[in-house]
Amino acid sequence: MIGQTWAALIVHRLTNDKDREVVERACGEIDRSASSFLPNLQPGEAAIIETDFPIPMTIQIEPPSGASRPGEKLMPCPKSSWTLGMPSSTAGSEIALAEIRDSFHRVGTIFSPVNSTLLKRLFSAIHQGMDSDVTLLCEKIINDERRRGHGNLAKELAAIVAAQKQAGKPMLPTQTLSQLPTSRRESAPLVQNIPHEKLRHHMVLPTDVEARFMRVEKEYAARERLANFGLRPRNRILLHGPPGCGKSLGAERLAWATGLSLQKVRFDTLLSSYFGETATNLRKIFDAATDRPIALFLDECDTIARVRGDRNDVGEMSRIVNMLLQLLEDFHGQGLVIAATNLDEALDPAIFRRFDEVLEVPKPGATETVRLLKLSFSTLATEPDFPWQEASVAMENRSCSEIVKVCQNAAKRSVLASRERVTWKDFEGAMAEQRRVA
Repeated sequence: MIGQTWAALIVHRLTNDKDREVVERACGEIDRSASSFLPNLQPGEAAIIETDFPIPMTIQIEPPSGASRPGEKLMPCPKSSWTLGMPSSTAGSEIALAEIRDSFHRVGTIFSPVNSTLLKRLFSAIHQGMDSDVTLLCEKIINDERRRGHGNLAKELAAIVAAQKQAGKPMLPTQTLSQLPTSRRESAPLVQNIPHEKLRHHMVLPTDVEARFMRVEKEYAARERLANFGLRPRNRILLHGPPGCGKSLGAERLAWATGLSLQKVRFDTLLSSYFGETATNLRKIFDAATDRPIALFLDECDTIARVRGDRNDVGEMSRIVNMLLQLLEDFHGQGLVIAATNLDEALDPAIFRRFDEVLEVPKPGATETVRLLKLSFSTLATEPDFPWQEASVAMENRSCSEIVKVCQNAAKRSVLASRERVTWKDFEGAMAEQRRVA
């Protein structure tokens, strides 16, 4: 047993829940899960516990150094190293972790018993290709092992990384043009690859819309756990709403949060005047998205998903829509398919049920507008009495992109005038200029 006292403190700190029954239920679940792992732990091994109550979190247990047998003395252990896996959005998590840091034995993230052999195999598999992000992660793990006193293991892991670097193997996630799906006739790339490190991800959304975005991200992160119960995560997402409200940004945010590179479909090369080539190109794109985990993004998807039966359309467009419906229906890749449109009323009715999540990205309300204004001015100070509410009213019914543009123009005015703070006059001038442009 891992001990009710410190388990209760962890649960209490992380949930801010003073309900004794809630804390006791959570601690009981942790204890029951731990008891099945501890008798089988060997020195240097660790076990994982996953729980969704009272919040989703994972807890790792391993025998403290100096334990005479597996599972012995799992008690509060001052100045022990530990980590805790939990949602980044959990309120007060950093404070809670800091308060517990020097009080308990290490708690962290694992799924099953982990030993040095498995860790070595993991490193070897990852380093069949080298990537800067993966390398940094590996170095972090190596440093962590050294800090725990596992010097020999740290040396072996470092040797694996060094050997792969010397072998000059290509970087795993890097996409070259030859690796991207290409059109048959011109061999032009059918998608534009946006690397993960270049993705934007800061969004200001209403609470209910933000919760739905987070649900998609959480399900993707827990896809293996869902698969154990025969469940699939939401991986086909349709974003719709007025222009300039963050649909493209939403696609980038989903790719960033799930750790995927974004591949944006290029309709200029996808569409062909030759009979049947457009459908062939579309299949190539989806085949590539099935072969490796990526976030495939069909921006302005109404281009190839309009209502069938329009008398002004040629028969080829109906065949393209049929092909898209079939590809979406049959998609079982490890990544995401994200589509976006401003014209949801123009889409074929059958397209909506092919998506697991249909998300409307609306114009910002008063609360979101104030948050967006402050975020847009975060790199440059505003005058102390800047009227945020008045600015929010002035931006009513504006799209997110319009609000950001006004803020950027106001900031430029301030910088060019050598002022250290953005003034209300800067903002008014930028608004007037935006109205003239509109």
